Amino acid sequence: MSKLLLALVEWQEEGFPLGVINLRAIEDPRLPFEDYRVGLDVYAKCQGFPGSHPAKILKIGDDRRELHNEMDLLRTTPIANCPCSTEEETRIPQEKPAGINKKQKGERATEQKPEQYVDPTEKKKAQDEQRKKKFEEKKNEAVLKKKARTELNNKVLQELNIDFNRIQNEDIESGEDLLPLQDMELEFTQLSDDSDHEEINADSELIALTDLPVQEVNAKGHNTVAQKAPRSQHISLEEKYAEAIKENGILKCKDYSMPKPGKLSSDVAKRYKMVELTPGSGVYLYQHDIDYVQRVRDPSAQGTAAYGKRIAKLLMNIFFTKKDFPDCKLSPNAKGHLVLDETVTSAIINFSAQKSCATKGAIRQAMASKLSSARTKSKKIVQHS
Repeated sequence: MSKLLLALVEWQEEGFPLGVINLRAIEDPRLPFEDYRVGLDVYAKCQGFPGSHPAKILKIGDDRRELHNEMDLLRTTPIANCPCSTEEETRIPQEKPAGINKKQKGERATEQKPEQYVDPTEKKKAQDEQRKKKFEEKKNEAVLKKKARTELNNKVLQELNIDFNRIQNEDIESGEDLLPLQDMELEFTQLSDDSDHEEINADSELIALTDLPVQEVNAKGHNTVAQKAPRSQHISLEEKYAEAIKENGILKCKDYSMPKPGKLSSDVAKRYKMVELTPGSGVYLYQHDIDYVQRVRDPSAQGTAAYGKRIAKLLMNIFFTKKDFPDCKLSPNAKGHLVLDETVTSAIINFSAQKSCATKGAIRQAMASKLSSARTKSKKIVQHS
């Protein structure tokens, strides 16, 4: 009888469903396994609930799956059809789990916190209507403000028109604006005797440019008709133009543009307060350029070889343009390349050597490296294009 360890029971308490228990869970009566019979009322332990609970044995067996299938069948079949039942009344066991009924629990939660369902479509419509209402209010407010500004502007214009008409009527009545033009005296001030202005006399013999023959030119400024006049006549015409320009002073002006650093005369350098790069070189530049090339962030780097090479490269940017670098070299023996001005390059090398411990050869090599780098970059640009 050791195989009969399981029993299908019907719990007698309200709210307890059918269940499958072990015979060892029966506490009252305590009998040997072979003495338990179908229909016996017992007190047994129920899993999940403390204490002993009354139950009625419906079936005893050793196959748990078979007992569970029987339990599922009894849940949908009246108890009266069960062979172990002696009662005449039919009764269906409850299928809901033990404890608080879910329906009762839901009803209690509903009583505590009533939930009001809102349709999302209706909610969106309400939001759209509210947004539309705010937009209409702002629109009406803007219209009222514009109307108020228009009324204010019209009022101001009306007042200005009234004042203007009143002033105009007063002037007409006074007759100050009706004076004849020929009675007004016009006074001219003569030009002051200044050296910058030359006195122009009506008796001076000037050649009028309008009397010279007009030549037709195209959009680029070239003559459309070839000059087929004799050589002597052409020369006399050029002299006539030159004389007219000279006497009338059409091209008499001063050049206010500052000269570019490089080989300049001492007079020009003195006029524009330029500084000679090295004594006797004839190469001039501005003082702010010298301050720029000698500027360093770290004072300890001043005077080093790298400092001298840096000065030389910056001076090359000042005296020459970057467009000249790809086609130029330092050596006069270079074939197929132009040569930078030797006077300027020598002055750059001497100045850089004076300001640092770098040798002239190292400085010259750094300058050549700058030109080589420019040639390489230009070749890459041509290849990619």
